Amino acid sequence: VNVHVDAIAPDAIADLAAARGTNQGEIDLTWTATGDDQDQGTATSYEVRISSTVFTAQTWGIGTAPADTLPTPAAAGAAENVTLTGLAPGTTYYIGILAIDDLGNRSLASAIVAEKAKDTTPPAISFTGPADGTHHRLTVNITANASDNVAVVEVNLYVDEGLVATDT
Repeated sequence: VNVHVDAIAPDAIADLAAARGTNQGEIDLTWTATGDDQDQGTATSYEVRISSTVFTAQTWGIGTAPADTLPTPAAAGAAENVTLTGLAPGTTYYIGILAIDDLGNRSLASAIVAEKAKDTTPPAISFTGPADGTHHRLTVNITANASDNVAVVEVNLYVDEGLVATDT
């Protein structure tokens, strides 16, 4: 009877990178595939964990699996990518990944990367003074309100293409 015991896990993913996605609430992930047995062959699946709270390989369970479909692993050395969607815009997420082989051997977790989900909603600004259509000489006090779905960090006022005031 021939029995094959596979105790060799895939290598850890060493180059996980995250970038803001193209659309609202997206983060793009890229990495290089590892193998079934260290850096040889093809792993069977990936496990991604994501959290808005910092976590490490030791606290892997803090992260949750995203709802997005992960790619079927390619052969070791191939470029891999996935776009995580439905995230809260402007929120920083911490993300890690590991590879799993056909017998359930799990690689070590990658380094945890951090990225903000894409925010495509522009801030809104409204002027409350002076009244529209009025004429003034010399000094004018301008009152404005700015809001955003994430945060407003600065408001700049330009007159004739020149910056005249900044508020933070």
